[in-house]
Amino acid sequence: NNYWSSRVAGSGRKQFVSVYIGKAGKEFRVNVQAMILERFGVLRPIHDRLRVTVLMVQPDRRSRDVDNILKATLDSLTHARVWEDDSQVDDLRVIRGRVQSPGWLEVTIDVIPAGERQLELTP
Repeated sequence: NNYWSSRVAGSGRKQFVSVYIGKAGKEFRVNVQAMILERFGVLRPIHDRLRVTVLMVQPDRRSRDVDNILKATLDSLTHARVWEDDSQVDDLRVIRGRVQSPGWLEVTIDVIPAGERQLELTP
């Protein structure tokens, strides 16, 4: 919830709200990149269509929306150069795990073989 920050920018009648990655968000991205480097070493970005499963293990019983973890997680994986861009993700699933302190995310990334890719749906 503290990945994004905002501020009012501009002056007079031309003010607007600027949303940006805050200090905690930047730290999260750096931590994700460091964990990937430690576990896998330097990666070459994946160029294929992807299936991503995220297991969300919560540190406590507070109510959380599972979709709120996705943007920061996928953007951090892009920043860490796991893939070229998170627009490559065609199949995305979030699973809420048991409560266990400290909480964590477990991300599984699979390449979708060409023969399994979804057909375009027409109305």
